Amino acid sequence: KHRGIECRQRSTPAFISDVQQDLVETLDEYRDPERVCEALDARLAELQSGTVPPDALTTTIRVSKPAEQYSRDTRVAAAVTRAARKGCPKQPGESVSFVVVDDDATTSDRVQLDFEDPETYDAAYYKTQLYRAAESVLSPLNWRERDIRSYLADRTDTSLLHYS
Repeated sequence: KHRGIECRQRSTPAFISDVQQDLVETLDEYRDPERVCEALDARLAELQSGTVPPDALTTTIRVSKPAEQYSRDTRVAAAVTRAARKGCPKQPGESVSFVVVDDDATTSDRVQLDFEDPETYDAAYYKTQLYRAAESVLSPLNWRERDIRSYLADRTDTSLLHYS
């Protein structure tokens, strides 16, 4: 069930992996993409509320080159640069673990290293990761990220209508 999807990759944060496994189980049980989207919606709300522990969003990547050799402003480059600035430079073959805290930044402030005990995270970044994880689950049914986003955007929370 899980071969070839994000939850099998070492670099996938635990929260994203857990959600994807839940979505696979939901699809297996109901065989209905709408039910998978509803399960995703609940987990997106959890992420947006800020209740996901930042350490569950830690990404661990094996470093491929020294900090000074990165020429693009990637998340990994930011993490490797930040590690070097914090006095623990990472060499090729070593791992660096980080949480994305501001994906719009182009400096090493875009991430915080796991040992810095981040207290926040960039919910929009991780929301995109959840949509991609859901797409991996639903793509055999020809549902793409745009279909998932469209389905969730078209839903109305009727419980809020009672308060108007």
